[in-house]
Amino acid sequence: MNRSKDPTPRQIEALRNMGLEPPPTKSLCSRLIGFIIKGNGTCGSDGPERISIAKVYYDKYVGKEFLVNEGGKTYQGKNALVLYLIARTLQESIGLVDTEGGEGVKYHPFRVRVRIGEQEIFLPISSLTQQA
Repeated sequence: MNRSKDPTPRQIEALRNMGLEPPPTKSLCSRLIGFIIKGNGTCGSDGPERISIAKVYYDKYVGKEFLVNEGGKTYQGKNALVLYLIARTLQESIGLVDTEGGEGVKYHPFRVRVRIGEQEIFLPISSLTQQA
């Protein structure tokens, strides 16, 4: 991996001290830390609550396989292994409300990076269905 994109030692330490595994890049660590500190308009009223939320999402999704229920003909019906979480920014969350749902619609605070066969892509969590 490109060293300039690697998480910093400070980011790794901060996230591990919170009980969270750091994502693979500096940018993704920054997004996760930003979600914890400032939130993104989706859930959690303070840092400790958002840390708990991140842990729940991590335990539920990372390292597990799901069936893709959206994504057009290319991905629908395929198995996807969740590699890591991507925290949405506040601007992304606001954009979702403005373009997709309007008032009262709740969105996941994260998207996911998944592997489908040999390909890796980003997907919204709502496009995954837990397998029986």
